[in-house]
Amino acid sequence: MLEMLIEHYSNGKKSHFANLLGVTPQGVSTWINRGTIDFELIYAKCEGLNPRWLLTGEGDMLHQSCDDRPATTLAPTITPDSAVVIRLMEKIDEKDKEIKELNERIISLTEQAAKIDEYQYTGLAANPVTTYKRSSQHKGGATSADALSK
Repeated sequence: MLEMLIEHYSNGKKSHFANLLGVTPQGVSTWINRGTIDFELIYAKCEGLNPRWLLTGEGDMLHQSCDDRPATTLAPTITPDSAVVIRLMEKIDEKDKEIKELNERIISLTEQAAKIDEYQYTGLAANPVTTYKRSSQHKGGATSADALSK
């Protein structure tokens, strides 16, 4: 599958394909040697690629325009394997949405924490005498200044 992509998108040149994807040629070679690929990256970078073909190896590698397809092939046949892939892709989309919401929540909480820190810092800095007295108290509530005057 990867060799077919390299042939189509870069005339068989791995380094050109790597540049298209924004990875190193060594990364592409590693995919070939391991028999793995980054499906999401390839789908995002390779225009016209048929996701069904990419995920299952079924159908044409490239999308056909609707005008070129016979009416009987407009709706893909769902096999048990492709149904699993579709469910997994839907689950990934759900999880991506959850991650986005959680990231937004983290940003919001971080901003709130920064405001609290700023308030506490500016509140203490506004009265340095109080800050000094609080930090220099000894047993019995006496301050360093009280100890010196005795």
